[in-house]
Amino acid sequence: MDLPAKGPFNRLRFRQLEMVCVIAELGSLRSASERMHQCAPALSKGLREVERIVGDPLFDRSPQGLLPTKAGTNFIREARKVLNQLARLHETFGKDAERRPAELTIGSAASLAWCVLPRALRAFSEGAGRPRIRLAEGRIVPLAEQLRMGDLDAIVMLATPEVIEVLDDPTLVVDQIHREQNVVVAARSFPGLRRTVKWKSLREVPWILPPPSFLQRRIVQQAFLAAGELPPEPFVELINMPAALRFAEAGLGVTAVPRYAAQREIAEGRLRVVKPQAELAGVPIGFAYRRSATNRDLLLRLRDAVRECMRVPAPAASGKAPPNS
Repeated sequence: MDLPAKGPFNRLRFRQLEMVCVIAELGSLRSASERMHQCAPALSKGLREVERIVGDPLFDRSPQGLLPTKAGTNFIREARKVLNQLARLHETFGKDAERRPAELTIGSAASLAWCVLPRALRAFSEGAGRPRIRLAEGRIVPLAEQLRMGDLDAIVMLATPEVIEVLDDPTLVVDQIHREQNVVVAARSFPGLRRTVKWKSLREVPWILPPPSFLQRRIVQQAFLAAGELPPEPFVELINMPAALRFAEAGLGVTAVPRYAAQREIAEGRLRVVKPQAELAGVPIGFAYRRSATNRDLLLRLRDAVRECMRVPAPAASGKAPPNS
């Protein structure tokens, strides 16, 4: 949405653009008023003023809160671009800008954030021009949308088809940096799974899995279906992958994770790899950033650091060689 050079849009202020974006993020006037330190009536009045300037309502009220209308979605996208450009101007030309370290805002899948990024950032920080890092972790599709909108500098991701669809944008660069094998793991004492196991037999053991919308659950379901078996219902269903590994360590069942997520537990002998007759599908690991990024050199350094960490497994804390899994 292009803003006209003259007319009522001249009355828009940066604070109003920020207000609309905060309301869209939080979904309620009350939460937005707390964030912006304004009373809700004043914020409501300010929103009505912006809507008069735009000539369309920007939000619909629903049981889920304030949801952007079509006009609101377009306005918010352009407002974020303006605010991001303003922030970059401040970083570049603001007082003492040259003395401040560079800053990268990175989005990451949660499992990559706690398994891979600590080592990658340590290696990355050993180089010249060490920047500050702001890390946002969560579901990758929303993070990909934030990258597209300019709220993030880059994302480290599981490159699922849904994510690639969001990132299909000529303003973005998407690099595949690794393909990770998914593995089934269990406690070393878990009974009956010492040799290669048929998927039919694995249907009879308790599983620890995320909800159906998660990639790992879909990969497990596809493996069972390819073997002609109905996928099992999990004994424990949870979102948090570290918790799933702890449940498996406790002997409560088997789970499926990218190998990087369990490599330390495998190396230290707390978990072992269960070998089905057919392996689980792997998942590509990607790194995406904006083509016009002014900090491109830093982003490429970070990309290469992540690639190297994916290539070299984390050592066991004890320093002992990994047991035969």
